[in-house]
Amino acid sequence: MRKNLLLAPVLALTGLIFNVNSAEAIVVDCASTTVAAALASNPGVTEFIVNGSCTETERITITVDDFTLSGDGDDSVTGCILIDGAQRAKIENLTVTGCNSDSGIRLYNAANGRIFNVISSSHLYSGIELRYDSFAEISNTQLLNNGECGVILLRGAVGHGMDNTITDYAYAGLCPIQHSTYTSERATISDAASAPAVDLGGNSYLDLRGVNADGDVNVYQQSQLRVRRLGGTQSNVMGDIEVNSLSLLNILDASEITGNILATDISIVRLADTATVNGNIKCDRKISIC
Repeated sequence: MRKNLLLAPVLALTGLIFNVNSAEAIVVDCASTTVAAALASNPGVTEFIVNGSCTETERITITVDDFTLSGDGDDSVTGCILIDGAQRAKIENLTVTGCNSDSGIRLYNAANGRIFNVISSSHLYSGIELRYDSFAEISNTQLLNNGECGVILLRGAVGHGMDNTITDYAYAGLCPIQHSTYTSERATISDAASAPAVDLGGNSYLDLRGVNADGDVNVYQQSQLRVRRLGGTQSNVMGDIEVNSLSLLNILDASEITGNILATDISIVRLADTATVNGNIKCDRKISIC
C-alpha cells in the first residue's frame, strides 16, 4: 500500500524546515531486500518507505540532508540507524529494534532531525543517542528495554521530547551528560528493576515538564534540574533525588516528590511554595543550601 508522502514545510516548534524530496520515494519491500541495500542502490533518493519487517540485521548510515525513513506504524527494521551530520532527517511511524552494536537511533556530528511515533527497543546501548552538537525533536515515541538509557545526550547535544514513554532501561531513563540540554514534556519514565529515572551530569541541563518519573534521580557535576508542571499537568518524581558537586535542583509549580532529597558538595535545592516533598530534605558537607 502506498503511503502519504506529504511533508510539513515548517516544524513550528523547532524551526527546522523540511523540504519535499525531489526524487520519488522508494518503497522497501522487506520480503526481498533491506533498507541498507535500498539506500546503496538508489543514491539520489532521500525518501524511503519501509513495507513489512526488514529482519536482516543491518546498519543504516544516513549522511544526506532532508532524508526520510518511514513506515505506517506496523513496519519495522532490525538494526541501527546512524544519522551522521545530516540535516532535517526524519524517522517516522516505524519500529527500530535489535541493534547489537550501538544505540538504536544515533544522531552525531551536528546532525538534526525529528523522530516521531517510533518504537526503539532492545538495543545494546540506548534507544536514542544524540552526541557531538546534534539536535532532535522526539515525540510520541517509546523507548523500551534498552541496554543503557532510554535517551542519552553527550558532548553538547540538545533534545526536546514530547509525549514519550521510557521503560525498562539498564542504566537510566534520561541521561543528559557532558554539556548537554534536554527538555521533556509529558513523559512517563519507569523501570521494573528500579534503575534510576534520571542521570544528569557533566555541566548539563534537564527540564521536566508534566513528567511522571518512577525512580531515583542523580544530579551531579555542575548540572541543573528543573521540575515543573505543564499546563494543568504536574510533574511527579517517585524516588530519591541526590544533588552534588555544585549542582542545582529547582522544583516549581505544584510538582510532587515522593522520596528524600539530599544536597552535598556546595549544591542548591530550591522549592516553590506549591511544591510538595513527601520525604526528608537534607544538606550535607561543604555548605550546601536547601
